[in-house]
Parts: sequence; C-alpha cells; structure tokens
Amino acid sequence: MEIKHPKSENLYASLKEGVLERSHEYYYQIQCQLLVSDFSYCDYFVYVDQENFYKERVNRDENCMKEIAKKGEVFFTNFALPSAHVRSYSLFVAMDKDHTSLVRMYCRRLYG
Repeated sequence: MEIKHPKSENLYASLKEGVLERSHEYYYQIQCQLLVSDFSYCDYFVYVDQENFYKERVNRDENCMKEIAKKGEVFFTNFALPSAHVRSYSLFVAMDKDHTSLVRMYCRRLYG
C-alpha cells in the first residue's frame, strides 16, 4: 500500500478521471516497488480530508518495468559501476539481459 497525504490538494486534483496518470512520478515509484517486491498490485491511497480522498489498485505494468530496468541498467553500467572504487568484495544487483529477474554480482577491486 502506498499512502500519500499531500499538504495541498494539488495531488488530489491531478488525478484525472479518477486514475493515476501513467506519466506521474508516483506511478513509476509504485512500479519500482512492485518490481522489487514481486507483488502483483499496490493499493494507492491519497488522503486530503474525510470528504476528499482517492484510492486505486495499481497493477503491475510489465512494459513500464522493462523501461525502468533498462534505464537502471544504463545508470548502473555507465555511472555507478565505473565510479565504484571497490577495495574488497561488494554486492551489486542488476537486471538480467531479458529484464525478467534480478542478478546478484560480486565484484572485487575494480581498479588496480
């Protein structure tokens, strides 16, 4: 469950037609949580006050998760891994090449 209690009604007002927009940052946040947890859905709840609230069951979006995994792989490969000056063994986690499951990698001292 993801609960939001905004200080203003802007988030509540942004829920067009009673649906969390697929381009909204909270949609991506929920999809990341579903990817990591391997759950099939997340109940999303926005509370403004007793009369103004919103709830939606957000299901896994496999296409969105593939996009997230690809972007994560690019970030990991191009930024995180090259900047990691590992002095001993470290655990890195990434998506496999098919973007279907997490792969654990242990690296030892990347730079001489």
